[in-house]
Amino acid sequence: MREPGWITKAEAAQLLGVEQRTIERRARAGRIDARARPGFPTLYRQADVEILLQGGSGEVRTGILEPGRAGNGNGAAGGLVSATPREFSPQANEDLIRQFFTTVVQALHAPIGPTGPTAGPTGPTAAYVDKAEALAIAGVSYGELRAAVQAGEVKQRGRRYRRKDLEAL
Repeated sequence: MREPGWITKAEAAQLLGVEQRTIERRARAGRIDARARPGFPTLYRQADVEILLQGGSGEVRTGILEPGRAGNGNGAAGGLVSATPREFSPQANEDLIRQFFTTVVQALHAPIGPTGPTAGPTGPTAAYVDKAEALAIAGVSYGELRAAVQAGEVKQRGRRYRRKDLEAL
């Protein structure tokens, strides 16, 4: 059963006076919204075809494509499935742009540092830290840190240093 507002490839080609392959190419280019139905012929949005018929430049805003199992109109699966198209208004666009830039500004002002379960004042601090953090905690040069390890003042495990010893330096 065909959905209202959707036509077959043959009907779209007949309306526009072009070959069916042209309809397929325009659908792949996003000029006509297509809805693939596994086991059935692909349907094309009649409103998009009518815009092209009226001599539009072909700049038709189609639905958002989502990955999924879809047929090519001949029963073979694979490709993209057209989601429900979204209506865009200037107000909605301004809200999206404002929301995007708000997120960007928040990200730029966020503190930079280690993340994860050992980071921050709420989580437990790691008992051993890497060289960069060890140098920052101890406030010494790498040569001084090496000397402290050799003297036994700072315990080392592999390439990590014990935080408690570093804070005591």
